[in-house]
Amino acid sequence: GFAGVVMLLFSGCAPLLLPIGAYRSADRSRDDMAMVYGDLIILQVKAPKYAPGGLTYWNWGGKYTLDEDGTINLAMDKETARNWHFYFEFLRRNDGIVINDLENNTGVLLQYETPKLRRSSRTPLPQGSTGVDPLYSYPDMDTM
Repeated sequence: GFAGVVMLLFSGCAPLLLPIGAYRSADRSRDDMAMVYGDLIILQVKAPKYAPGGLTYWNWGGKYTLDEDGTINLAMDKETARNWHFYFEFLRRNDGIVINDLENNTGVLLQYETPKLRRSSRTPLPQGSTGVDPLYSYPDMDTM
């Protein structure tokens, strides 16, 4: 209620961020992907067909900001940004990232991959430290 509104008013503006994790294209023929952690993003996007260089993928990693309208702004140097923005536009849509391919006038949705828990047959380890990591075996010091 009222207390929540007051807290929001006085908490300042927290930056808008994408959910942390992996984003992959459902269209496996493109194999585009993004990895997000806080305000950092790593992108792999299928290179534009007519772009100079002959690379299969364009890769970039760095900081990003997210506008209220969903536009993802990549903190690139001027030359890199000019090349990328000539061919691509990046937008947040629900729990995904849309890559608008401006060369082909198409869009690709990178879907958020929900993290999966590892299946383990082990029983939970006791809390506290015994000084030995149970996941590794150490050589017997007497046989060295």
